[in-house]
Amino acid sequence: MTAHAQLIRIALRILFALLILSPAGLAADASLKDDAFHYMRGGANDYLYTEWWYFNGISNNTQFLLTYFLTDPDNTLGQRTIMVRAVVADGGLKPVIATRSSKGFGADRNNPSVDLAQSTAEALDGSTYKVSGDAADEITGSSIRWDLTYRAALSPWYPMPTQNTIGHIVGDWMKWLVYMPSARVSGIVSIGNKTIDIDGIGYHDHIWGKWAFNDPTWIWAQVSVPEENFSLVLRDITGANRNIILGVQYAGEPSKFTSRQIKVSYDEFSLDPETARTYPSSYRIEADNGDLKLSAKVEVQKSVPLLMAYPWPMPSYVIFEQVSRFDGTIWTRGGETYSFDREGFSGCTTHRVHPIYGMVNSTAPGNITVKVTNQRTGQVKVSQPNSLGYFSLDGDYADYMENKTTSWVENKDILSLKAEGPLGETNSTEVIVNLTSHEQRAAI
Repeated sequence: MTAHAQLIRIALRILFALLILSPAGLAADASLKDDAFHYMRGGANDYLYTEWWYFNGISNNTQFLLTYFLTDPDNTLGQRTIMVRAVVADGGLKPVIATRSSKGFGADRNNPSVDLAQSTAEALDGSTYKVSGDAADEITGSSIRWDLTYRAALSPWYPMPTQNTIGHIVGDWMKWLVYMPSARVSGIVSIGNKTIDIDGIGYHDHIWGKWAFNDPTWIWAQVSVPEENFSLVLRDITGANRNIILGVQYAGEPSKFTSRQIKVSYDEFSLDPETARTYPSSYRIEADNGDLKLSAKVEVQKSVPLLMAYPWPMPSYVIFEQVSRFDGTIWTRGGETYSFDREGFSGCTTHRVHPIYGMVNSTAPGNITVKVTNQRTGQVKVSQPNSLGYFSLDGDYADYMENKTTSWVENKDILSLKAEGPLGETNSTEVIVNLTSHEQRAAI
């Protein structure tokens, strides 16, 4: 195929994508009602119900994300959570985290219209949303405000249209809708007395279902280039029910992959100093469905830990919200090539009970495995140190399901730590658990 023919083909694809994006709505495998409120009372385990609407944006040197979140809408167990959360990273300044909670909310089951914690998200039509709100900086208490308009650049994608099991509770399920894989976002974001004009790239998705919120662990990533009709969305649900979901839109045409057609390789991890937990900071996505082949690298640039605390001995939940660099290439069956190098968003979740973390003393820590054994229970946990030698080990939701009366460690437990090299060389130490500390450091 000549270069001229390739340009004509891409232009036709873009024209087709523009034709199906009309002011009245979007032609896709999802409707506005799919992005509305989904809770229906009277089912089993209503207290587990969770739903949120998520928006993000990049404008010049400002990145932000907004989450409209609720659990247990009928307050079945008296632990209902209704909250809006904003994270704003303005240039090189430390990201600001702002939250606001409320006791009541309003939501429409036929049209996306959410009113909670003095913040709203509403569909004006099938491709335009108005998103506004106000929350308080968790540290200073100053007001963080937003008044934004999202206009879809690509049609919706339904990664999980049916109920998918994701955790350890029998019958749990989750659905996931990416209503705006790529969007134009405009308006303002204010931090205290500073107002930032927003004119950039946005994204919006929506998750709902019944599961223990602090149970599943996953890695998530998203990037788009609206002017080139490109988007990439990934979710790697890890653990026993691992499921890798990937959707790519190139020149406006969607391309989906089965889990077997996707490989995610985690090359590097970083230790978060606030939570003493590690997260993937560099990974590669490889995928091939016969029509489209993808190779992309994700490098985390900023990482913000959000801690959802749970009463002992339940594991607390760490959500890492991240800004990342995406560098990749797409090849089509027709011989077309498309490369991208853009900023996007990523994130991951993990558990936090009583982390045991530290550093191994080795010139090649990436080839070492760290094992911790609880001398009282015999339980063993394993960690692979990162390139700098840092590691972190902790309990998880599976431990809680096995024994809901105690944690993976108890006070004064003796933990044996052993670092094992590829040639059988070892080094070891012991840690006596002190639960008055949030975490404990060990050197091997």
